[in-house]
Amino acid sequence: MRRKMMAMLTSTVALGYDWKMDGDSLARDGDGNPIWINGTSELSVKGDTISSLQGEAKRHRTAKEAAETKLAAFEGIDDPEAARSALETVGKLSDKQLIDAGKVDEVRAEVTKQYETRIADANKQRDEALSARDNTLLDSAFNASEFARGRLAVPVEMVRATFGNRFKVEDGKVVAYDSNGQPIYSDNSVGELASFDEALEKVIGGYKHKDTILKAPEAGGTGGGGGGGRRGQGRTMNRADFEALNPVQQAEFAAKMGTGEATLTD
Repeated sequence: MRRKMMAMLTSTVALGYDWKMDGDSLARDGDGNPIWINGTSELSVKGDTISSLQGEAKRHRTAKEAAETKLAAFEGIDDPEAARSALETVGKLSDKQLIDAGKVDEVRAEVTKQYETRIADANKQRDEALSARDNTLLDSAFNASEFARGRLAVPVEMVRATFGNRFKVEDGKVVAYDSNGQPIYSDNSVGELASFDEALEKVIGGYKHKDTILKAPEAGGTGGGGGGGRRGQGRTMNRADFEALNPVQQAEFAAKMGTGEATLTD
């Protein structure tokens, strides 16, 4: 026992602690315990204090190692609260509510397909409605055109079918484009887009067969070059009869109007 105590005292002195001495022997308190001097304080040290401290240190070390082992299982989880919430949610689900793992992709694909189908149908309906609106606006523009009614020798419907692709509806307005795909601007209002009639006249003016669809000038008028005076003579057909013809017959009659062999009346 004495040897063990001396070993503990020697270790303690080596660590820099001071023991109170009584001559060559350790000073002791009334219970026979050695006295340790800590600065200006004196403390009694029981014989089992150091071993108790060593035991406590061992218990702390063991608990620390056990805690580190448990924490290693949660490595990579940065949000403990989210993980806990997910575990609670899963814990509340019954077996009947869980989707078989092999069916998850199939269910997801089916839901996606239904969603995309609905979106496609909605887009189709929207496009059809916009197209119908645009066609109505274009039909109205051609039917109301003074140039088409007063200067053209063919029905407005034919002009619409032939030149309708040169007109588009943008922001609720009819805009004309030339053969290069550029917007047609007005000659009367610089910097502004041409009105429908002005644009239509320009489009017809650039048509290589324009003489076959323009009405002949009045007899004796200018610009006819002599040949135009013969237009309007020969076969005559009213508009109702003309519209009753099939497209091929209408084209043939229009060609004759261009040469002056036929005339269309209202």
